[in-house]
Amino acid sequence: MSLRRLTPFLDSDGYLRVGGRIDKSLLPFNSKHQLILPKRHPLTDLIIDDAHLVNLHAGSQLVRNSLLQRYWILSSRDIVRQRIHRCVRCFRARPVRMQPRMGQIPESRLRPTRAFKKTSVDFAGPFYVRANKVRNAKVIKCYVAVFVCMAVKAVHLELVSELSAEAFLAALRRFTSRRGYCTDIYSDCGRNFVGCNNYLRDLYAFLRSDPVLNILNKQTLKQGLTWHFQPPYASHFGGLFEASVKSFKHHLHRVVGTRIQTYDEMHTLTCQIEAVLNSRPLCVLSSDASDPLPLTPAHFLVGEPLTAVPDVSLVDENPNRLTRWRWIQQSVQHFWKRWSKEYLHELQQTNKWFQDRGSTLREGTVVVVCDENLPPLQWKLARIHALHPGSDQVVRVVTLRMGSTLFKRPVVKICPLPLQ
Repeated sequence: MSLRRLTPFLDSDGYLRVGGRIDKSLLPFNSKHQLILPKRHPLTDLIIDDAHLVNLHAGSQLVRNSLLQRYWILSSRDIVRQRIHRCVRCFRARPVRMQPRMGQIPESRLRPTRAFKKTSVDFAGPFYVRANKVRNAKVIKCYVAVFVCMAVKAVHLELVSELSAEAFLAALRRFTSRRGYCTDIYSDCGRNFVGCNNYLRDLYAFLRSDPVLNILNKQTLKQGLTWHFQPPYASHFGGLFEASVKSFKHHLHRVVGTRIQTYDEMHTLTCQIEAVLNSRPLCVLSSDASDPLPLTPAHFLVGEPLTAVPDVSLVDENPNRLTRWRWIQQSVQHFWKRWSKEYLHELQQTNKWFQDRGSTLREGTVVVVCDENLPPLQWKLARIHALHPGSDQVVRVVTLRMGSTLFKRPVVKICPLPLQ
């Protein structure tokens, strides 16, 4: 604001004050002719911070009104808001979380491969079922393991009796027996998944030991399963299987409601929901009646045997010149050709998180670690120990140090303090 509008004057002590037009009011002299303070000055910052503390961490409007009783700060609206935003106490009461822009789609979702060869998994539940149809039968808990193919979004649902590594390992065996062996599994850091991964790692270490290598076929050992864990408390890293869990619950809750089913009824309904989810189109439906039927995950589930070998390309061959087996193989390859032309381009656009939100992270930055089970003022402080940028050089995971403890967190679960 221009000083000319304030008609300033120097008082008897040599201070610059506001002249203004309210000299005839009944207000005190300091309220009618406030001291003029510059926008950028350490003294101005201290006066604003003091008014903010005296008024019990009030907002910018109340702080400005309090300051106007004695001071006229040039461009006070902006500078008061900036100083309040730098208040650590206010920040810890309402922390501002980081939000990096949306990352690149992983390789496992963009390259054609047999359905469920690269799989993500998550659990839904608990759900309550009866052991049998006997009156007053015991009500027990159960869970649903949701397996999602990374390439074609096909869904496989397995009913699991408990959350344990043993129960999940049994569900994994049932899954691979019907859908084929998978080379990679993506999941969060649930304890049952970690326990199962530890068991499989010990098993493969045993199979690869020297005494056993002389007995077992080396070809069998090539089926070692690789487990990929997302960072702790980073559910948004597994958007593919989190969305499938949401879709499964959508159908289940609308069909079952509040009724408690038997275990067999729950198993049957789970299989029916699986069929519905695998019949969803992968691409946007066309209004043109002459267009072919939309691609669905079900097109790929029976496209090749579990032990199928790579075949030559038959996409451009005349179907009348092919044997029936070759014609079937050509149909399967047409599915993958449409998958490449139609479905992959649906993944091109970014739907949200268009740009980074928050301050730039550096090693040594003090942050507040979000804990959904505690109020914000009880969230603990930590210091960034290391940054882990992705393939696009955007940091989405950091290693934090709290005392002598190191742990990983996604950046959406930390709030850098406004100290820099």
